Amino acid sequence: MEVIFFISLLLFLAGILIKYGKFYWLIPGWSSMADHEKKKMDIDGLGGFVGNGAFLLALVLIVGELLNQFIVNVDLLPISLFLFVAITSYIIMSSPIYHKDNQKKEENIKNIKKNALVVGATIFLSGLVILGFINFALF
Repeated sequence: MEVIFFISLLLFLAGILIKYGKFYWLIPGWSSMADHEKKKMDIDGLGGFVGNGAFLLALVLIVGELLNQFIVNVDLLPISLFLFVAITSYIIMSSPIYHKDNQKKEENIKNIKKNALVVGATIFLSGLVILGFINFALF
């Protein structure tokens, strides 16, 4: 329980630092990106998006753990981790939208839409498997 809250706290602090503190070097890949590539990105939009994603990830972990400890008698960690992976996948897939070049942005949006179907199907099937194990544990 303490580990989940510690990880949630770190994610929440990272969200504050990235979104409001402009600590963009905390965004994975930003520090290693070439300067000419950095100029092509809308870093304020990307920073806000990644910061909000970190807030959402922290919220999912905290709510899952609180429900697990105080309300539900079923282990909800698999569902929390499933949502964590799904949200992280969405953040990674959607971050190229913050490219300033309109042609590149449209190309990235098309690629995201193509990949979203595969990722969505994978997430849906994984969710069914997890829910199957949880329902089996209830009986």
